[in-house]
Amino acid sequence: LSAVTTFSALTSSEKQQSPLGLGLATQKIFRSLAIFAHGLLAGLAGWQVFMVYSLHEHDLQFISLYSPLAQPLQLIFYLLTVICTVSVCDRYDVAEFSLTGLQKLLTLRSGGISVLVYWATLLLTLVTTRVDDKLRLFQHNATLFTDKEEEERSYELETWKAMNLARGLAVILGWLLVALRPNTDLLYKNLR
Repeated sequence: LSAVTTFSALTSSEKQQSPLGLGLATQKIFRSLAIFAHGLLAGLAGWQVFMVYSLHEHDLQFISLYSPLAQPLQLIFYLLTVICTVSVCDRYDVAEFSLTGLQKLLTLRSGGISVLVYWATLLLTLVTTRVDDKLRLFQHNATLFTDKEEEERSYELETWKAMNLARGLAVILGWLLVALRPNTDLLYKNLR
């Protein structure tokens, strides 16, 4: 308690030179960069869903077209999803979670539902990694898909497309929830 009292008595220049001041400045910068990451991820997700559903006519033709894009898209999607997940956890300060916070989350009175949306997106991104890796490797080893029966290959691709659609829609929903409350940052508020 005395440290809090002592900190509040410091001048603004002394606050900027303290570890807490550095943390506040870092959080402010991260929040700005994260808003950009949310928009970029939503745009990438929309583009990927559109591309996958417009390119897919025949399984092997789609796989050969998508194969060079699979790894870069997976890496960028994963990186941005992690940044956005950390961002929403900071925005709604999940470390200071309480019964009141849980009630607001469940009754949708805050944008805190975006925490669940981004965690689900991160999970879907990790689940789709196996098929993304196989799609990426197709250009080096076509037998990963050509040795499979038509039904099995179609089932695997349709499942991947459905999970891809779900994560794309989840990212867009998460971005909308963040965009509705762009100044929400409970971690910053609690640090001050």
